[in-house]
Amino acid sequence: MKKRNHFMGIIFLCVVSLMLFAACGNNEAEQSGTDNEPAAETYTIRIADIVSPGEPAYEALEKFKVLVEERSEGRIIVEHHGSGELGGDRATAEQVQAGMLEMCQLSSSNLYGFVPSMLALDLNFVIDNSKVDALYDAMDNGELGEFYKEKINEAGFEPIMYNTVGYRCWMTTDVPLENASSFKGAKIRTTDSDSEIAMVTALEAFATPLAIGETYTALQQGTVSGLANVPGSFYSTGMYELLTYGIDSKHNFVLQVALMNKDYYDALPEDLKEIIKDAAYEAQVYERELQSTVDDDSIQKMVDAGIQWHFLTDAERAELQEIAKSTWDGVIGDNKDIQHALDLILDSQK
Repeated sequence: MKKRNHFMGIIFLCVVSLMLFAACGNNEAEQSGTDNEPAAETYTIRIADIVSPGEPAYEALEKFKVLVEERSEGRIIVEHHGSGELGGDRATAEQVQAGMLEMCQLSSSNLYGFVPSMLALDLNFVIDNSKVDALYDAMDNGELGEFYKEKINEAGFEPIMYNTVGYRCWMTTDVPLENASSFKGAKIRTTDSDSEIAMVTALEAFATPLAIGETYTALQQGTVSGLANVPGSFYSTGMYELLTYGIDSKHNFVLQVALMNKDYYDALPEDLKEIIKDAAYEAQVYERELQSTVDDDSIQKMVDAGIQWHFLTDAERAELQEIAKSTWDGVIGDNKDIQHALDLILDSQK
């Protein structure tokens, strides 16, 4: 009898233990939702660009990463690969377009290979350096931004940010730059940009398209004697150390456009899209504020290091502007989208 009672007691304890275990399990499931609700899906956004740490366009993507990861509470993971780690502008844009990479940042000069109407932004002297804020407003809130969003979408991208690296200026090794006639006979490295090549040619200089990585050697060997770049890049990369003369032409304004694969973006939940857009806007404003002083600060640092920098008079700048405008029609040709974009840009500059 005692054995039977002992056996029944053991069974009773086991039943009670199982009930308590089940109750605890149900309570944990209600708190965590893991048993009754599916876990929230996570998304990884890999971003490629060629700018380096310390440059405003790089820091903008770092800020974007922090904001998106915090506000999505871990549902979005952002991996930022800068300094050309995943390739150059064109290569990474092709990967994004093909869906092999989620996001990239590239210059407007290189984007027009995918979105031809972006060429309007690459025209020399099309943006007045005193009216950059008006361009930003047109891109962020106006018809110009709506037009470019449509064209960028057609190419398979979603525009995320319009950052900038500032204005390109010319620098040379042995050709003092003071006015338009100073360029005659100079060997100037250019990008593949039709607008840049046309401008250099119109100045009666010799345009030599080269990748930026090949330019250091070309300068050292005398294959080219100068090039255009943004002052911040001249200084931060140390390229100015190979050069002697500079001119504050500020002839070519360069946007750094952050793009996402459109299919990837469209498939995101609506709340995550909103987080991405809000974070992008904040990061973009932050970047523009950083960039606003970089050009002038970099020029001053190069002058302090011994670079001979010529500051254009109004008459000298006007002469360069007229030469630049004389090239616009030939660069645009009969492309109606480029002409429409140019009209919208010029409207923003009135």
